[in-house]
Amino acid sequence: MAKKLSNPSLAIGQMTSNFTTTQFRGSLPGANAQDNFVYQFQPSLPFPVGDSGKAFLLRPALNVFFEQPYFNPTTSQFEEQSTEFGDILYDFVYGGKSGLVLSYGVAGSIPTASSDTVGSDLWTLGPEILIGQVYDWGILGLLINRQWDVAGDSSKDSDVTAGQYFYGINMGNGLFFTSGPTFSYNHNATSGNKLTLPVGFGFSQTTKVGNRIWKFQVQYFYYVEKPDTFGPQHQIRLSITPVVELPWSK
Repeated sequence: MAKKLSNPSLAIGQMTSNFTTTQFRGSLPGANAQDNFVYQFQPSLPFPVGDSGKAFLLRPALNVFFEQPYFNPTTSQFEEQSTEFGDILYDFVYGGKSGLVLSYGVAGSIPTASSDTVGSDLWTLGPEILIGQVYDWGILGLLINRQWDVAGDSSKDSDVTAGQYFYGINMGNGLFFTSGPTFSYNHNATSGNKLTLPVGFGFSQTTKVGNRIWKFQVQYFYYVEKPDTFGPQHQIRLSITPVVELPWSK
């Protein structure tokens, strides 16, 4: 099961809670003293297609920001939002199976944020593809999408290429050396503020607690590229994932 859970495209119901803390750096006054904490709930909801091993997979992500810093251009200082609900992110793809992994579909966001400091006020949408390979020793793959604004605040626009590269090395007994850093390239940003790219490593442990299978994961990311003015430098993420049986998958 640990090997299956390292494959993000398989039709296994999961309810992931991510707890992430980030330290920021940048050229803005006070940028190097900023950090935040984000809770993200990301269920993985597969809809299997017959006995093919493939499925439609819906993955919404709901974010709650705690102690979120933002730069106030009026005062030229950073201020802090205590608790804010962010935009809902999602992807909806078709594909999967063991061996060569190939999924394709769409990704986007819904402007549900309770504050402009953590949301875009835009509906975004665009194509997404995931390709990977399952080996005897683990898994290696890449997910990438490109999203544009399709509705929302007419004074804003968005054009972002984003994704995730992931790997997992099976160390036995449900333990994996693994990570899944997410990157982005903002095509509309000014020079020096376009690319956000981390490298990362971590460990995951899959185990049975009572009658349920759980996956526990901790990862560290270091951002080798980030926006010059303000961006993440160090990040730690703890993920807790129970495997669930979905009613329509029985």
